[in-house]
Amino acid sequence: MAERKLDLEQILELFPVKSGGKIPVSRLESVLMTPYYASFLESALAVSNEYQKGLVKDLAFFDDMCASVTARLAGKTGIPPREAVSGGLPIVMAKAFGALVAGITEQHY
Repeated sequence: MAERKLDLEQILELFPVKSGGKIPVSRLESVLMTPYYASFLESALAVSNEYQKGLVKDLAFFDDMCASVTARLAGKTGIPPREAVSGGLPIVMAKAFGALVAGITEQHY
């Protein structure tokens, strides 16, 4: 993440939650310490690279992966990923973080 200049605090500012606040960075860091979600983010970075090169053209499979991640985090299905408020991230990374943020905000912790 550091080599791509992806700062979690800045990323979370792109995904405000309903109450007008934001998810604590420590919560996202905790999720990303879990091997499953760390692997998801690593996969998103790889897909993002290939998408930007034009080698991946259809992101439908990635949308399904994002939905699965959101459901796993939230403990329920049917939760749409969060939309970023600006275009500060490549589309694949915006989808990935949108999935993580949606899952985290729907958790009951």
